[in-house]
Amino acid sequence: MVQAQSSSIWFSAQVPLRVNNWEWHQDAGYRTIGNSARASLWLYRTGVRRYFSEHWNAAGGYALFASRVEKDKPAFGAENRIWEELVRQDQWRKLKWTQRIRIEQRWFDATSAHASFSAHRFRYRTAFVHTLNPRLDLQLYDELMVQRQHGQWGFNQNRTGVWLNIKPSKKQSFNFGYTFLQQPSGNMHLILLAYQQSFTD
Repeated sequence: MVQAQSSSIWFSAQVPLRVNNWEWHQDAGYRTIGNSARASLWLYRTGVRRYFSEHWNAAGGYALFASRVEKDKPAFGAENRIWEELVRQDQWRKLKWTQRIRIEQRWFDATSAHASFSAHRFRYRTAFVHTLNPRLDLQLYDELMVQRQHGQWGFNQNRTGVWLNIKPSKKQSFNFGYTFLQQPSGNMHLILLAYQQSFTD
């Protein structure tokens, strides 16, 4: 994976399909090298989510990541990932608090930069969403990740950021955000652009 870059633009698209208390989760993403259009990473994630109540839901699925191995060469290394998560949501008038615990089993293919290896990652995300008006939300969040690889647990990364969520309709939203990412290889500034189109039966 390309390292030693100080900024990146992350694009993502999400298309959840919900039928009663079940949802087919799917999203795809593209991340750049710096502020250029060149990709540092591609991803596709899919899974099934179950809503137990207005407060609790859980999901699990599969993801494929392809990360650029060398900055100046269009060579990508694959990562296959299994993920599971548990989400809790609480609402106080215009303020919503969301907590998410996600566990990931990760398998990295061998590349010119490293041999194949596997890892297990634990993620805890907490977010506060304030409704500014029916079509506009503001979100502040923090997510801590620790990972076990080569037999040892260690700090993987931490993301702290802010999102502006624009909702032209009940089933459509555009998200614009900034995240400060801390990781052992160096810190990064991220610009986040996302689109979501929901489908419900």
